[in-house]
Amino acid sequence: MQLPTDLRTRLEALCSALPVKALQAADEAVRVRYRGDRGKLSNEQLQIQNEAEAIAYCATRFPATYGVAIKAAQEMTLQAPVTLLDIGAGPATATLALASMFDITHATLLEPNNHLRACGEKLLEVLPHNWVPHTFEQYKVDTQFDIVVASYMFNEAKSDFAKLWALTKQYLLIIEPGTPHGFSIIYTLREEARKQNISIIGPCSHTQACPLFTLNRWCHFSVRIDRTKLHRAIKDADLNYEDEKFSYLLLSKAPIVQEKYDRLIGHPRGTKLIEAELCTAEGRIEMAKIPKSHPKHKQFRKSAWGDRVNY
Repeated sequence: MQLPTDLRTRLEALCSALPVKALQAADEAVRVRYRGDRGKLSNEQLQIQNEAEAIAYCATRFPATYGVAIKAAQEMTLQAPVTLLDIGAGPATATLALASMFDITHATLLEPNNHLRACGEKLLEVLPHNWVPHTFEQYKVDTQFDIVVASYMFNEAKSDFAKLWALTKQYLLIIEPGTPHGFSIIYTLREEARKQNISIIGPCSHTQACPLFTLNRWCHFSVRIDRTKLHRAIKDADLNYEDEKFSYLLLSKAPIVQEKYDRLIGHPRGTKLIEAELCTAEGRIEMAKIPKSHPKHKQFRKSAWGDRVNY
């Protein structure tokens, strides 16, 4: 996946403000803090500290998180949202992703970090919006939005499902890293939704208890993102792409008719005999084996991890 040309141009202009060596140093400083003894640092100390770190973050993380937001929102087909609340907006990543998919008329972005807000302002350009320099916990406004997005936020902050749900008119989209901890957040929020009989659009093909959780596994997906030359230089990376793993939950306030489908929860393997692990419409984990003679062989051959299929 590539960024749209106009957005890529704005991102490149933003990153050109500093030399590559400065961005490399800033990126390394952030990584050292995150990989060190995080228990000794306050949440404030773990945040982006200056302009260089914010721009380095945009260069290295913006494309991947943008791609994830696109992937997670693809099944939002009931009614197109026009107003958006982006919680923990960073440099407006999720807002820009959804604005590329829907006719968003206004976005409200919660982001307490002034360095990330400054970057986001340069990337947003003409989309009508307003920034709120608060954390989710500090946000007290009771206005509702067509869609509420919380992207890579509850990994570092306490989630509050009731508050999230009260803020949305139509959709709630929550994205976390595709790690056991990220999935544990998604799982907890999904359980809250199940208790309230809230419609789950994705990724689940059912409303049963999560079968992966009972197997001590985590539900996650992957999107492949093209790396720019600058990205490779900052990360000292050879590959011209990266695979971003993520977990997500997409909920709807409007009741939905649950379609019968299975979800691919890994890359299909094989050519003549395809093996594909599925989370089924009945809430089970199954390994489907599709020989070349099977009528669904062509469908599975063209499918990818995370796709809906009918086995």
